[in-house]
Amino acid sequence: MEHFNLAGGGNRPGCVRPSATRGYEPVPGACGVDENGARTYGADAGTRVLVVGDSISTQTKWPAALTDALSAGWGGTARLHAVGVPGYNTCQELAMYREKVALYDPDLVILQATANDARGSPVLTTINGRARYYMSNEGVEFPAWMLHSRLLTLLELGFGPRFPVDAMSSGPERTAECLAALGEEVAGRGVPLLTTLFPLFWEVAEAPAPMLADEAEMRTILRASHLPFLDLRPVYEAAGPMVDHRDSPTDFIHPSASGEGIAAAAIASWTIKEVPRPRTAAR
Repeated sequence: MEHFNLAGGGNRPGCVRPSATRGYEPVPGACGVDENGARTYGADAGTRVLVVGDSISTQTKWPAALTDALSAGWGGTARLHAVGVPGYNTCQELAMYREKVALYDPDLVILQATANDARGSPVLTTINGRARYYMSNEGVEFPAWMLHSRLLTLLELGFGPRFPVDAMSSGPERTAECLAALGEEVAGRGVPLLTTLFPLFWEVAEAPAPMLADEAEMRTILRASHLPFLDLRPVYEAAGPMVDHRDSPTDFIHPSASGEGIAAAAIASWTIKEVPRPRTAAR
């Protein structure tokens, strides 16, 4: 079976596999996802919510708490499908939405973003004795034995066959284009799209400049999109020092259990204000 020996964005071997459209995707039924690569919460019937994002959506528990809060706030039931994949950027998330939307027919779509969404993670795979290195919008293939060679960089950049993977594109301009496309496609289905930004769990005064710049860049892109946008940094800062909200062992990206609760409550309250009566609840 084709599989990853090493994958970017915090993925583990055996949890993801190569994808022609997204660079990599979850292995169905592995590592906590179902046969469709999703984590699902809530009742079988009710308002259908699709959360598209990265590891923050698929390796944390706030989507479950959000489901309960939305059910209570809407006075009914919510069914939430989280299709986040660690390390994904906005263009990969757009490709994932296109592949999943018909399956879930959502009444509401929530895009969960974070600092790396404008760039994504480089990915290295090995398949049948060949290696592929994905970066930006192309993959470079070379013999797997070259992984241990000092000539690897020269060969991958100069002589390796290249494979375009448009969804792997990165950078602010391409990210804005993919976000705009997502907005248009969700609107074309007649359902709302909400966007939320999870911050890096650094104090602004302490954060390394490049990491803080990535977060600021994604914030600028989301604001410029004119889509409904919830910035969670002010929410977390109002609840206490950023160090109190981050996961342990510290990675500065994923919220702690209490931080997940803060996010779920804030997103639920904001969502109910933006979408007081979803399509299915009105039926």
